[in-house]
Amino acid sequence: MVLRRFAGAIDRRPQGYRTKRAILNIAANDFLRPLKAKRGASGADGVSGWDLSNVAQAAFWATLLMSQRRKKFTMTLLGQVYRDTAAVAPYVEEKRAANEILKATEGIDADSLVGFVDVAVMQFLPQGASGAPLVPREEAHKILRAALLRGAMVGELATDTVQEAWLGSHPEGQRSDPERHWKEAQGKAETLYQSWRAGRKKVPKRLV
Repeated sequence: MVLRRFAGAIDRRPQGYRTKRAILNIAANDFLRPLKAKRGASGADGVSGWDLSNVAQAAFWATLLMSQRRKKFTMTLLGQVYRDTAAVAPYVEEKRAANEILKATEGIDADSLVGFVDVAVMQFLPQGASGAPLVPREEAHKILRAALLRGAMVGELATDTVQEAWLGSHPEGQRSDPERHWKEAQGKAETLYQSWRAGRKKVPKRLV
């Protein structure tokens, strides 16, 4: 139920409507690709839920950084998934959800903002089972898309505190020069985004 709600919030397209060229789709594939496929005791395949949770955090920070160099980034991402004005409703819903958490935590707390990932992951842990939940790749892809969207929205809503929050969550290398550490992170995020854009251009448009 929880996972269906998250999936529905990000994807309300008619059945069969494809979005291979959407940045959200390309980005989710990029983050999902390194995760090793595993097989559970029941024979089902998937990825480790704990690995997925860690990757979702990275995805969140990536789009949060990207949002600092472009306006209305969240709507841009949604506009590639939805037709015409259909992107407005999910944009408003995501803005409300992110705003509620930001107000409750009084700042950017990644664990809280992408806490829905752990909730979704736990849906795949059989009752009485131990170890990491095994999440099917298709469902893992949906979860990553939601984490990417959340990062873009938080970057839009809390612009003034993004740098401080990022440095606080990534202390490595900042002792000597925090500003340089921040700018290098922005540069890496921009390079990553441009690679996603390049991947989007490689997929031909349908003529019919």
